[in-house]
Formats: sequence, structure tokens, C-alpha cells
Amino acid sequence: MAQVELFKRKERKGKYTDKKTGEEKPFTNFFVKCGDELIPVEVKYFENEEGKDPRYSARRAVMSAFSAMLPDREEQAKGKKNASGKVVDNDGDNPF
Repeated sequence: MAQVELFKRKERKGKYTDKKTGEEKPFTNFFVKCGDELIPVEVKYFENEEGKDPRYSARRAVMSAFSAMLPDREEQAKGKKNASGKVVDNDGDNPF
């Protein structure tokens, strides 16, 4: 079974201005890692009749709370290890 992980990354290039505070903040992008693939995930904005989405910030907060920071590419390259060729079976269902 493949492991699925949720990551977030603060963008250094893009920024937006918070409408409530007027503070400039970096964009946050979310990714799902399935096996070796990173798949970008967007929190959808569902407009109601008034053109607002009252649950949007709650959905973004949940995504942010349950996601880990995505390591930088340089850090990933440093920490990359060569495969040992051994298969680890630690789920306890194989008695041999």
C-alpha cells in the first residue's frame, strides 16, 4: 500500500495583501505526495449567492494544520540516500 502525505510550501516569490489586516503575506501551496509523485492541491472557493465562501478560510486552516512543511530541494538532495536493495516488511503479517 502506498503512503500518502500532505505537504505545504510558503512561496518566496508571490505575495498577497490580507484584506482584514493590510499585511503582506506569502502564498501557501499544498501538495499530496503519493509514492514519489508530488501532486498540487488547490483549496476550492465555492461562491454563494452573495459571492462569498464563508467556509473557505476554515478549509484552508484544516489543510494547513494537517500538512507538514515541504523540504527545500537542496535539503532533499543532501538527505537523499542510495537504495539498499532490501525490502522491509514491518506490518507483522509475514511469519517468515
